[in-house]
Amino acid sequence: MIWAQSWRVGCGFTVFRTGLNYRRFYVCNYGPTGNVRDEPVYKAGEPCSACPLNSCCGKSCKLKMEYPGLCKMNDPSTAPIYPRNLTGLIFNCDGDRDTRDCTARVSGVDKWKFKSNFL
Repeated sequence: MIWAQSWRVGCGFTVFRTGLNYRRFYVCNYGPTGNVRDEPVYKAGEPCSACPLNSCCGKSCKLKMEYPGLCKMNDPSTAPIYPRNLTGLIFNCDGDRDTRDCTARVSGVDKWKFKSNFL
C-alpha cells in the first residue's frame, strides 16, 4: 500500500512457467517508504496542516478545489518538498536529489537484454 508522501513509484512484472501453467509475478517499489507495521496509516490533524511546501490547500489555492481540505501540488510533475528536520541524524536519504547521503551511480545500462519465453 502506498502512503501519502510516496511519489517515486515503479512497477514491473514477469511471466514464468510452472509445469504446464504460466504465472505472473508483479512487484512495485515506492519511496519514500511508509506504512510501517503497527504504525498508523495516516496522521490525524487539522486539514492542510502538513502539506508540502510546494503545494496549496483550501483558500491558498487559486482555483476552486474539488477536495478543499486536501493538499494540492502546485506543479503535479514535481515531487513534494517537506520541511526537513535533520536534528540528531547521522544518515539521511529522503529521496531528494540534492541530499548527499543518497548519491547513486548507475553502470551497465547498455547490458540489459530482453528474452522472450514465448514462441
